[in-house]
Amino acid sequence: MKIIKIAFLSGMLVYCHFFAFAQYKTTDQIIRELQQLQGRHTSLAEFRIIGKSYGGIDLPVILLGENPAEVKPAILLVAGIDGRHISGTQLALKIAAETLNNPDDSIRQALLNHHLYIIPFINPDALSSYFGEMRFERRGNARPTDHDRDGRVDEDPFEDLNRDGLITLMRIADPSGTHIPHPEDERILIQADPSKGEKGKYLVYTEGIDNDKDGRFNEDGLGGVWIDKNFSFDYPAFSEGAGEMAVSEPESRALLDFIYQHPNIHTIITLGPSNNLTKVAAYDEKQATARIMTSPAKADVVAAEWVSALFNRSMATNEAPELPLQRGDFVQTAYFHMGRFSYASQGWWPPEVNLPKDTTQTNEEKVKSDERAKNELNFLRWADREGIDVFVPWQSIQHPDFPGKTVEVGGIRPFAMLNPPVVYLDTVSQYYKKFIRDLLWASPKVELVDATVEQIDKQLFRITVKVINSGLLPTGTGSGDKLRYMPNLKTEIVLTEKQTLLSGKKHYLRGALAPGESVEYSWLIQGSGAVSLSTGSPAAGKATYQTQLK
Repeated sequence: MKIIKIAFLSGMLVYCHFFAFAQYKTTDQIIRELQQLQGRHTSLAEFRIIGKSYGGIDLPVILLGENPAEVKPAILLVAGIDGRHISGTQLALKIAAETLNNPDDSIRQALLNHHLYIIPFINPDALSSYFGEMRFERRGNARPTDHDRDGRVDEDPFEDLNRDGLITLMRIADPSGTHIPHPEDERILIQADPSKGEKGKYLVYTEGIDNDKDGRFNEDGLGGVWIDKNFSFDYPAFSEGAGEMAVSEPESRALLDFIYQHPNIHTIITLGPSNNLTKVAAYDEKQATARIMTSPAKADVVAAEWVSALFNRSMATNEAPELPLQRGDFVQTAYFHMGRFSYASQGWWPPEVNLPKDTTQTNEEKVKSDERAKNELNFLRWADREGIDVFVPWQSIQHPDFPGKTVEVGGIRPFAMLNPPVVYLDTVSQYYKKFIRDLLWASPKVELVDATVEQIDKQLFRITVKVINSGLLPTGTGSGDKLRYMPNLKTEIVLTEKQTLLSGKKHYLRGALAPGESVEYSWLIQGSGAVSLSTGSPAAGKATYQTQLK
């Protein structure tokens, strides 16, 4: 009886593990849910399709705020650019649903004067592999691509050699091997370091067969252009997954077109496997002031440090793993080529797990933790602590390309490291909702203050006014000013036919205003009657002032 109970419980654990991961929604389910949200909140939400993927799947966006079609300062949240990161898509959907279904007073007030745009996925062709019969991590869209440039397309895909429905790794015992088991967890393989006297034990490949007999495995399988490698900043031409040219794909083009059509977007947050939020890159004067910028402007670094501090307070942690930005990615293109503040976060990550200290060891016996594969090591420790099965045990197989050799298949399950069971996203979504709410409140806001009208002579007046940014974020970026891509702050005076402008300009254009910064304008006018002043930009809002000259 005990054996039967144990077997039943074991089966239930496997089932529960599968069910927890299977609760991620498909792209069709996400689109239906966004449409339903719009139907229930017609005055606060507008659903649109901004394009189609190469595979023909709709690319959705939901616009949140009072009267979403109006032009108000906005934040854009983007997820699902990297096909391996389905948790970001789920988080984006949760944020949209919770903002609309359970808005607290501060969110309601923030959405009166600001908008939040959410694009839950932009690479649906790749995301679909999570739900396939054979699960493997995929970054590319559906475009047939000759990755190894041998004149053939998709001729060397993955094969599920141990028939578990998952594509993991192969390790082949070989004297010329390059990898060894991790000293702290033998499940993980790390590259041997000859300088430490280490000798490789295994060759390591992804699971599959060398179909085209070129000595490489699975280098030309299903999955075309990597969307998050297809953008224009520092485009990595001729590298794997980059595409034939920058922004060659309908997905990347649709995203950039949407941003171009919405100059009111001042900040973009990307959920994906990169991170520039918990730690801000240092200011590099040489790179920031070069003809082609490759480092953020000084004022933008200051703004990023403020946003980073806000993020870390909202998340109640700064333990996020370091995930550097990559060439050709969207995050950098949004800043350097689109002139927006652009931040990236992994969304969810496992907390750091510290093993209990062994107090019986002397200082000489204690060994410093190996830094290699530290993210994998911490992830497995976290999963073990939580009782989540994320590792496929190494299993011997017969491999046609390695006759007579010991070949084993196993490793961390595909998608597991970036995508926890969805229940773990519930708390995280609340943190991000708070962060985005506070960021909306911090949006740039221009005002006309200290307006004076001085009568100098009969029907001769001098009007003076200050334009101030009363928000907590700049009205624009240094990259936007340099590119002349974003609309400048425009301060304008409107006169009647009975009035003549004697000095001053009818309109002034000004670059970014820092938080609390102001600029003063003055006009000399002959005549009488109504005069109106206005200032603003799509990303910083608009302010007006009217007076009578008499």
